[in-house]
Amino acid sequence: MDCEVARIVSKQFQLFLTPTDAVNLVEKLRVRFGARLLSKKSPSIDPVEIQSPIEHESIFEASGATSIFCYLAPANARIITKYYPTLRLWLTDHWDSEAIEFSGCDFDGKTLRVGRFYFQTDDLVDGSIVGKKAEFLQWADRVFRYVKKALTRERGLMGPVGAYVGKDALLFRENGGKFAESLSDAGVRISPPVTPGTPSVVQ
Repeated sequence: MDCEVARIVSKQFQLFLTPTDAVNLVEKLRVRFGARLLSKKSPSIDPVEIQSPIEHESIFEASGATSIFCYLAPANARIITKYYPTLRLWLTDHWDSEAIEFSGCDFDGKTLRVGRFYFQTDDLVDGSIVGKKAEFLQWADRVFRYVKKALTRERGLMGPVGAYVGKDALLFRENGGKFAESLSDAGVRISPPVTPGTPSVVQ
């Protein structure tokens, strides 16, 4: 099983977006690609569609600090949620869902932490790797290409790969703001995340 999981393919790139950048980008993706914006959690089995990618939760302790964690999906996407009794919530399953994870970009007005766009091209079904539907993969690739063209690529960020930067984030940095490529760069120490537990099986 572990060997199979290791061979599952994913695509991602890293970015620096202020809340202004993120809101503007999501609105363009709605218009151009019919993207739905989904919350990572739901009170029921059905995913919750949201209007803004911005969460008022962050690794930063400053009042008003924000972050991003949501999913972008086409209108007809297959979205899988699983119930976690310890949380009393349904969480979107990024392994099986046809969606792009949009996360990170913690921001407190002084520091902007790196975020990412990410999706898996494969699923693990009964121990075998199965590619996601071609329709979704083509949609996700188009979204990736558009976002990269809409942002400024800086190869000096995030090692040799580089990262993509929004217009407002560029202004933020020019005015003395800091880009953080890791938690240590951000000056934040956090405990290891607590796993949500085993999801319930729903027939």
